[in-house]
Amino acid sequence: MESPLTPIYTAENDLTSPQPERVQSESKPWSRNAHAGKHSANRKQSNNTMLVAFCIVSLVFLELAFHLSAFGGFSGEAIFALLFALPAGCAIIALVKISPWPLFNHILLSLLILVVTLFFEAQVVYYGVFKTYMAPFSMLGVAGQALDWLSMVWLSISQNVVTFIVLLIPFLLSCTPLLSRGSFERGRIPFIVAFLICTLILQLGCVAALNISKSGMYSPYDLFHNTVSTDFSVKKLGVIESTLLDARDVLFGRRISELIVDDFEAEVIDTTEEIIVEEPAFDTSPQVLDIDFATLAAQTTDETVAGLTGYLSQVTPTNKNEYTGMFEGKNVIFITAEGFSPYAVSETLTPTLHSMINSGFVFENYYSPEWYGSTSGGEYANLTGLIPADGVVSLKHSGELGTNWYFTLSEKLLAQGYKVTGYHNGSYTYYGRDVSFPNMGFEWIADGSGYDPELSESGGKYWPQSDLWMMEQTVNKYSQSDPFYTYYMTISGHVEYTFDDNSMSARNFDTVASLPYSDTSKAYIACNLELEYAMKSLIGQLEAAGTLDDTVIVLTTDHIPYAYTEVMDEIAGYSLDRTFELYENDLIVWSSTMEEPVYVTRPCESIDILPTMLNLLGIDFDSRLIIGRDALSDADTFVMFQDRSWICDKGRYDADTGTWYPSTEENVGQDYIDA
Repeated sequence: MESPLTPIYTAENDLTSPQPERVQSESKPWSRNAHAGKHSANRKQSNNTMLVAFCIVSLVFLELAFHLSAFGGFSGEAIFALLFALPAGCAIIALVKISPWPLFNHILLSLLILVVTLFFEAQVVYYGVFKTYMAPFSMLGVAGQALDWLSMVWLSISQNVVTFIVLLIPFLLSCTPLLSRGSFERGRIPFIVAFLICTLILQLGCVAALNISKSGMYSPYDLFHNTVSTDFSVKKLGVIESTLLDARDVLFGRRISELIVDDFEAEVIDTTEEIIVEEPAFDTSPQVLDIDFATLAAQTTDETVAGLTGYLSQVTPTNKNEYTGMFEGKNVIFITAEGFSPYAVSETLTPTLHSMINSGFVFENYYSPEWYGSTSGGEYANLTGLIPADGVVSLKHSGELGTNWYFTLSEKLLAQGYKVTGYHNGSYTYYGRDVSFPNMGFEWIADGSGYDPELSESGGKYWPQSDLWMMEQTVNKYSQSDPFYTYYMTISGHVEYTFDDNSMSARNFDTVASLPYSDTSKAYIACNLELEYAMKSLIGQLEAAGTLDDTVIVLTTDHIPYAYTEVMDEIAGYSLDRTFELYENDLIVWSSTMEEPVYVTRPCESIDILPTMLNLLGIDFDSRLIIGRDALSDADTFVMFQDRSWICDKGRYDADTGTWYPSTEENVGQDYIDA
């Protein structure tokens, strides 16, 4: 009996037999094959839509989350940050559809999202350490120096843990099956080309939209086309576009703001004029050199040089005053004190510093803004009277360019026969000082070139090094020279402010142990005691050498103690205003021959040190060619900060909020503020 499962052999099922001709059924739109094809097309379209939405929403999310965290809100102008995220998202879509391997494309998407996220998180860390945002490509080679103090990086991360987790959300989602493997199938050429074109159109559209906010300095339009301000660019254009602008500047040259110059007609200044007042009589002629700006402008074909020449000719110079030449011929010692602030000084713990601050020139409204480039930016402002360029380590860059520093103290005093030396108890090459300081005329001596650091019993170098040790090792090398100009960049006050990580804080623990502050604040005060001891040693050695009365000592800081603003709040006893008050500092200009202090009430800042000292030393210079102003002159005051807020004799302007705070009853109009 045949099994019911056994097929019955017939001619009909004999494959070798002729088969009846099959009639091809007419294709119907509702047939199974057509339905499957349509379903496949719909699925592919759905996958692509998911990918497009994910890429664009991810970048918009990153900008939005960053802005809400960094700025506490989202201003109207910051809408451009979201708009510029759109073309970036389209570019990523095109990139992750090129390869024929879906797994590779998926991994590439995750990597691209991660890289973009790291740019955002790097900005969070950098701002947490330096209180300014980073131009990553311009800072190549030095930005990584922030990592030299990993505890500062971890501190910044710990203070922004929630922000870091939120920013990681798009990357984490990209690593999940949220997007199907079909989303990463190789895109057809028309698809890829379409998104590349879309990237270009959206980018051009965003640039065109900037015209909506075209007027005014630091407008989104101005920041894109003219003015370099990393902080404002991050805030108003977004992290992604700011990073792309920085790359553009590196590759094709930096944006240059248009100079606002009236019809050019050089002002003729009589440099011999003397205005005689009653008693006492002193020269009040302008601090200028005999420069023919009209001829210089006529001889150049460079529009920028011509415009700058015209601008300089219209700058109002400062005048000589009763203090002009007061220290003429004296030796000069200039100290940039690392991380110094008024909260490191007290009459009991630091009597030498306290006395010098209050018995020389007493600058009651002196500010040390947080310039771009950290310590190097502070040094640049102190030594050159110029504002450091945003996005560039200006002092290092000037050395590489071989900039002519004709008006700096080092060049002027070197020309007068002074012995000019610079000392640093840190690395010889750090921030490019091995290039920049010799270019300014210094014999540069630091660890790694002529300076012997202090070593522990085990032979290791202390970190940070002792300022007292530096004075004890160096003063005798120049104090007998006649005359001399010596510059010091100290390091004892450097972060971190803990008794475990800062050897100077640990060294002076017993002195501060009973202070009514947190360990962080006590560690800050403790490490700065080395500066106090250094100044006491310096004065003692100069007195022993018989040169103290022939020497003027200048001391200021490079910047406030970085992210440790809570230290300043705690010692001050209240929360300091973050726009202005946080940056109030001390400037010492002191000579043992001064019989009584001179009080300077006008607002001044770090870039004013150079012209003030040139005036005190009786050195001829042209005050129109230095941004800073002689703080002892009668010129209008102007103090500018990193975020473009400013102080003048009539009040204060907060650039972040656009708020004017008058300091007098004079009613100034918006035209004055705009000007």
